Amino acid sequence: MVDDVWTMLLLRLGVKMKTLFPKLAITIFCGCLGCASDSVRRSSNQFRGHSAHGQKTAVDSEAKAPTRLAANAPNAESMVISASGKSDKQGSGASSVVFAAVDPNPQREQGTSGPISIPAGETTIDELVNLALTNNPAIKELAATTQKAAGFRTQVGLYANPIVGYQAVQLADRGTDQHVLFAEQEFATANKLGLNRRVQNEALRAQLQELEAQKLRVTTDIRTLYYEALGYQKQLRLIQDFQKLMDKGYELAQLRQKAAEGSKIDVLQTKVQRSEIDLVFRQTRARYDAAWRGIAAITGVANLQPTPLNGDFSEAIQSMQWQEVSTNLVAASPEYAAAQARISQARAELDRHGVQAIPN
Repeated sequence: MVDDVWTMLLLRLGVKMKTLFPKLAITIFCGCLGCASDSVRRSSNQFRGHSAHGQKTAVDSEAKAPTRLAANAPNAESMVISASGKSDKQGSGASSVVFAAVDPNPQREQGTSGPISIPAGETTIDELVNLALTNNPAIKELAATTQKAAGFRTQVGLYANPIVGYQAVQLADRGTDQHVLFAEQEFATANKLGLNRRVQNEALRAQLQELEAQKLRVTTDIRTLYYEALGYQKQLRLIQDFQKLMDKGYELAQLRQKAAEGSKIDVLQTKVQRSEIDLVFRQTRARYDAAWRGIAAITGVANLQPTPLNGDFSEAIQSMQWQEVSTNLVAASPEYAAAQARISQARAELDRHGVQAIPN
């Protein structure tokens, strides 16, 4: 009698397990799939790409990403790069990790489609330098590639997404249905992900230094053209003053000829001299306009119009010693720092290839 009762209970329990097992498997599969999709969605939101022209929407996860990364590496150097290439350092001292992110609140970049807002009155050299650093195409390109390198550096250090699946066969046959729930994840060994981050971190550091070098080149070119245009501007003013004197001299020569105190030769000589002054004025004006076209090309603003420049050449030239110049170049040159970063990147790649043979 007891054996019959146990047999009945086992039969009923078996029927219920066959009914509940597909539901339980589907529930577990949906839960795992939801967790995986939520993880992918958070990763996608956190490291979403940005446009180089500053037309983007700030996301909280993007704005907080550098903070979370910096918390994991307190000695790291955090750097925020806007689309115009302006960086804001948030750390100090030597560091082995560079964090780069997009500025969530960039200033509106001035392109060539609309009018350029230059303060009324005379233009200073600092205003032109700021305009060039904001709109120069080469700086924008390097800033965009730096943002791309920062995102790629993050991606190469992440595990691949897990694979979760559910499979069922022979569902139509009663009592023979089969259900399979599986999950798959590849785990990298020998610190391969950390070595990947190290390689891309050095590449990012080199690109940041190249960006700084390009900004220095643009600043130097703007300063050179500024002083050229300033010299032509002062020369034009002197020529205009001399033209007024030549006009008065020509009128005086004509009056002297009418009064029989001068000859026609004096009038012709004065006229020739006045024509020469007019020719010099046109040549100087052409050079002045060419200097401003160079300024417009470097700033990336095609419709930039010449305005009066505010400045002088009264600054004293400081004498410099070669040893001091050489020391400053080694310590502060971004090109030198970029070369050092490339060497470190090559060493990191060598270490990474050394562990490639270890299976995951």
